[in-house]
Amino acid sequence: MLVTQEGSADPYLPQKVFTDQNSDVSDPGKGQLTRTYLRKFSQIRIVMLVTQDRYAYGNSDDLDWDPKDTADASEHTFSSRKEKDPSCKAVLLAVLSISLLVALCVLGILYSKLLRSSDLLKEQSRNAAVDIEIQEQNATDGTFGRRKYYYFSSEKLNWMESRDYCMKTGGQLVTITGKDDQNNLASKLNEPHWIGLHDLYTEGHWMWVDNTTLSGEAFWHKRTTGLSEPDNWTQEDSDGEDCACLESEWFDASCSQLKMFICEK
Repeated sequence: MLVTQEGSADPYLPQKVFTDQNSDVSDPGKGQLTRTYLRKFSQIRIVMLVTQDRYAYGNSDDLDWDPKDTADASEHTFSSRKEKDPSCKAVLLAVLSISLLVALCVLGILYSKLLRSSDLLKEQSRNAAVDIEIQEQNATDGTFGRRKYYYFSSEKLNWMESRDYCMKTGGQLVTITGKDDQNNLASKLNEPHWIGLHDLYTEGHWMWVDNTTLSGEAFWHKRTTGLSEPDNWTQEDSDGEDCACLESEWFDASCSQLKMFICEK
């Protein structure tokens, strides 16, 4: 029967060894048997340790590594990142450029709308002020019952387009029937405006857009030398000057010229 005996000095061997209970360990033959057991057990222990290491870490060949290989791998990874950086920067720059362009376009549109709104408000304010002044003047003159409403354009059209514009809004190009109308309107202008007077059908026969013939007072510009208005000048337009405009006085002009205009209703 085998029993264990403590006292093994090998740290990888258990502290007990197998021996024969009926034998004397001092016997040289029996001592040889004990040493044989120790050597065999040590070999088995070493084989077990190596096998465990292989299962834990894989093939022993996989454990062989070269520091140079690690450095090469790190350098390859870093260089790959460096190669990707320029493309990332290019994409980012393109996105920022497009965003800036869109922002500028939006700002331009908003600014344009703001300018148009500002011009419209100025025009409405101007027309309202003129209307109030003319109403006050008519009331003072005792002519309040024939009050007129005027529209002073901010855009420039030719005479035909101006006439059509006024008609579409329910009015007509302005007719001037007396000195008060002439003075009130002329005082509001700083450049020529189309009025509803023309001689398109018969040269020299001036008519208003309501088909009434010009009669009574006329406020044509008079020159100290040369021909006074209307002079039907043909240097700029071979068809002559068949439409009238108002500044401080009346002038005939080519109907194709672009001017501001005055509507009434």
